[in-house]
Amino acid sequence: MTKNVFNFILLNCLLISLTSFGQKSLPYIVDPTIGKTVDENIKATMSHMLNAMKSVETINDSINPENFGLGKNLDAIANAYLSNDTIYIVSALAARDATFGYKVTLTRQNCVVKYFSVADENIYKVEKNDTPRHIISFECSIKKLTLSQELKFKIGEPVEGILELTTNDYWSTSNNVDTKIKQQLTGYFKINLKNTDTFHINY
Repeated sequence: MTKNVFNFILLNCLLISLTSFGQKSLPYIVDPTIGKTVDENIKATMSHMLNAMKSVETINDSINPENFGLGKNLDAIANAYLSNDTIYIVSALAARDATFGYKVTLTRQNCVVKYFSVADENIYKVEKNDTPRHIISFECSIKKLTLSQELKFKIGEPVEGILELTTNDYWSTSNNVDTKIKQQLTGYFKINLKNTDTFHINY
């Protein structure tokens, strides 16, 4: 009797181990309660109807309380595109004479988040010794993507979530003076998956 009980427990432990081994964790967090937070932040923008982004910019290691967007819910344009088994979420806004935002490349196993910024002039450098360009794009190692539901990777599927990222230091140059910059962005988006044929952003 004792031997049968032992074998039963051993068999169940083995089945649980095999099941756990076969499961793959999602590359994002699922939280069905975030819908209210997303809606509240979108309603706090000027348009009350697009998507939203919050930005905190650090300049030369100090937060400037007057920098653009600090503590504000900024209007952002966000879209989500499906190509085979990959979802692209892109969000951007206009910031004075420049545009910045993020691009999420999402598969069932992986999530890559990139920050991008575009200016009218060649002012941006990823590394201090780089040649200034009007476009920069680089991957963010500090990131957190939370979605309201697990994705099914289907056209028309709703994609609702919050993205939090912190960039590495990058550089802006003006009159031969380099300024070190770091961005903290929080994006709030509520969109539907579109066909990749309409996807044209290459950042």
